[in-house]
Amino acid sequence: MVPFDRNPRFLGQDDLIRQLQTQIACKDRARKAAISGLGGMGKTQIVLELAYRVRDQYPERSVFWMPSTSIEAVEQAFLNIGQLLGLPDLKAADAKSQVQKHLSSERAGAWLLIIDNADDTDMWVASKDPPPLKGFLPRSRDGFVLFTTRNKKLTTQLVGPDVITLSEMNDELAKDLLRESLHQKDMIEENEAVTTLVHQLCCLPLALVQAAIFKNENSMAPEDYISLLNTQEEGLIELLSENFEDEFRYQDTENPIAATWLVSFQQLQRSDSLATDYLSFMACIDPRDIPLSLLPPCGSQPEQQKALGTLKTYSFITVQTDS
Repeated sequence: MVPFDRNPRFLGQDDLIRQLQTQIACKDRARKAAISGLGGMGKTQIVLELAYRVRDQYPERSVFWMPSTSIEAVEQAFLNIGQLLGLPDLKAADAKSQVQKHLSSERAGAWLLIIDNADDTDMWVASKDPPPLKGFLPRSRDGFVLFTTRNKKLTTQLVGPDVITLSEMNDELAKDLLRESLHQKDMIEENEAVTTLVHQLCCLPLALVQAAIFKNENSMAPEDYISLLNTQEEGLIELLSENFEDEFRYQDTENPIAATWLVSFQQLQRSDSLATDYLSFMACIDPRDIPLSLLPPCGSQPEQQKALGTLKTYSFITVQTDS
């Protein structure tokens, strides 16, 4: 029950996937984990590849996929899983409880439940009506629940310390992904322009794929795309907001990298006004190496630390320690 075909362009993350495969197979370890990272870092593609490797390595283990893009999507996924399991007297209103009960029982056998895009705190832990979805998670020594999220603080509440924070893709992998996504592979040669392009796109997989599709459609060299990125702010936003078709992403959600960041920023606005102010301030200063002493003195010191912590949990910032 996986919504996408295997992605032949998937590259890297072998160590992470092997780590998760080991954890899934070991009954004596925690039975929940999460992958956290900024929108566009490739979390969905990692768990998609994991799902296919688990299916190949452990064919007796059922693999279920639950998109957490909305409460309706989650409820539909529970219903779909119940139908796939052939649960008797399955009703839409009770599907969450029925699936939870079955997967928590020994007769369910071995399974992996992937919950993708678990970003909404209200939906998972804070809602009063309907009840929070955390209460419907199945528990079994033979089962494993794996979340992907932009909201590290939420998944800490869901899985405890077993949160894996994605690191930035290295330059060589970023160039390889860009090359694999292009129709004309020879457009990407080892030159300074390609290195500049992957750096300007922060080696983010979604941004690289978006750039490749734009270049495919417009027969554009790396230098020309860099020129567009370096135009005025309005032009940059327009370029990064360009929608595109990708068979390995959800059809009912917006694909552009700017849209994924906007969703995270809107969640930030709802949850922490000081963190929002800090991020807006940083955006006017520089992309990196901003001294904490430059931040405007707002609120108490605990409030400031909480705001910085919130920005870190959403992967908007990383804090460097002095060497």
